[in-house]
Amino acid sequence: MRQLTDKEHLEIKTELKAFNSNFEEIEILANNGYYFIFNKRIRVSQDDYIDDYIYNTNDIKVVKGWLYGSVQCINKRFKKLDTKGSV
Repeated sequence: MRQLTDKEHLEIKTELKAFNSNFEEIEILANNGYYFIFNKRIRVSQDDYIDDYIYNTNDIKVVKGWLYGSVQCINKRFKKLDTKGSV
């Protein structure tokens, strides 16, 4: 596992700041083309990485969307889908 590069971190900087303001602090690490999100408080050691992740994906833009969506949900800033199929 490795830390995010400056470019990767810059991609999610705003969403990560908003996420950390609303939830417990997380850690995002990369490994073999995948991004893993961990709860910093729960992870006990380096050996726990593979088993204790909250979410994973192979695209930093999906991480960005996950962070954004989490903040929108916790603050009830989402649109309910109309049962007739329109938004």
